Amino acid sequence: MLVATIHSKNELYDQNIWNKADLLELRLDRLNMSTHDLKLWRKSHDKPILLTDPTSSKEDLIPWLELKPEWIDIPFHWGDDAVIHGSQYAKIVRSLHLESHDYSQLTPQQIFHEKASHVKYVFPEGTALDGLKALALQQQFSKSNITLFCQGNLAQGSRFLAPHWGGWEYTYVHHPLAKGQRSLEEAYPQRNSLYRYAIVGHSIDHSLSPAFHNQLFQEQQHPGTYIKLDIAPHEFEEAMTLIQQLKFHGLSITSPYKFNITSHLHQANQDSVNTVVLKKDNYVGYNTDGIGCMNILKSQPIKCLGIVGLGGTGIAIAKAAKQHQLKTILCNRSNDTTQDIASHLNNPWVKWENIDQLMACDMILVCLPRQVTVPKIIHNHPNFHTVNYQTNDSVDCFGKKLFYSQARLQNQLWVNHRQQTLN
Repeated sequence: MLVATIHSKNELYDQNIWNKADLLELRLDRLNMSTHDLKLWRKSHDKPILLTDPTSSKEDLIPWLELKPEWIDIPFHWGDDAVIHGSQYAKIVRSLHLESHDYSQLTPQQIFHEKASHVKYVFPEGTALDGLKALALQQQFSKSNITLFCQGNLAQGSRFLAPHWGGWEYTYVHHPLAKGQRSLEEAYPQRNSLYRYAIVGHSIDHSLSPAFHNQLFQEQQHPGTYIKLDIAPHEFEEAMTLIQQLKFHGLSITSPYKFNITSHLHQANQDSVNTVVLKKDNYVGYNTDGIGCMNILKSQPIKCLGIVGLGGTGIAIAKAAKQHQLKTILCNRSNDTTQDIASHLNNPWVKWENIDQLMACDMILVCLPRQVTVPKIIHNHPNFHTVNYQTNDSVDCFGKKLFYSQARLQNQLWVNHRQQTLN
């Protein structure tokens, strides 16, 4: 169910909303319209409406009934009598805004009433992990006509994915009423979504992945929803347990979890994983960074590639270059790490203090974390690039090219299960 929250007269008369929303939630505390004007509006519009006013009291229920609404939101503190009375005239959404994230004691029986047709739990602003916990409850109570979600931008996935287990998504039209709410325009293409995807990382505000993948799903008419899960390191293990419980169909893995993720997989083709695919209840890991990079470089006359930084991305590129018989020279802040990886790949390498030797390469790719300063001498190379990008970077910058290249390979693995694209 896609609900459009209406809080201005202009929105009320916007025909585009009528064509996209399943239900219009009229926020009576925001509309500033008289009952008489609303009754006139109702005469020419037959879209189902839900009346909501968190500032009102149960004494206001009787005037509401004059609008002949299909649904009425009745807060828990109004009591059972209001539910019984209101249910004679409309379907009831019984709502409760909680003050904590204590999920352990929560059961539908706490606020469910036999006369209520739907129940809404709203948790306070929380983390991405809190959002996953809310979704786990939504999954548990999927047959109970319940909507559960957390407020806040980090936990917004609990709003977007609630319909996957029978919940409703409350959207805004022009201006959000709460953090984490998305627009009706954004939600509408995913109204029939069946598949769940996410990027899992930490400090990923800059990520282009949700916008890119959701747009690609829309173009492919693939019924998927892709969300952002910004998980702190101490939350990672619990988050992965919930992700598997919720059966996400695909994951993008980014820093700092490209190595940690492997312990949660049934199979992986590399030690460093940036893509996870659910196949017959098994999670399989891949890395699209290396092949994505080679797809960019194949049209360029490069005979020697210098790689600075040997985290997940750097190693994946080095391995792919080896497979494509492209000479690489490795360099990392830890000389011991560089030597170990170079020995394993049978690659030449240089010490960090001798990084200037990479200036002889045709191209230098810096795969260091964002917060690490790139040695100044590297900036003097005429073909120096970083694999990281900023949201406002030019589309022509190497970091964005690499993002788009590897992300398209991820999409092929998820949507088409085309494992051969990585061979």
